[in-house]
Amino acid sequence: MITFFLQMRRTLRVLWSIFKDDETRGIAGITAVLLLSGTLFMQM
Repeated sequence: MITFFLQMRRTLRVLWSIFKDDETRGIAGITAVLLLSGTLFMQM
């Protein structure tokens, strides 16, 4: 689980450098939160 989180953080950092645009970053952030909460919900 911790490894997954670290991998997720690394991926987000890469995406962050790609999406310097504020609007795109907002969309990417919302998508990441939805994916993360969805994954946590599936594991419960």
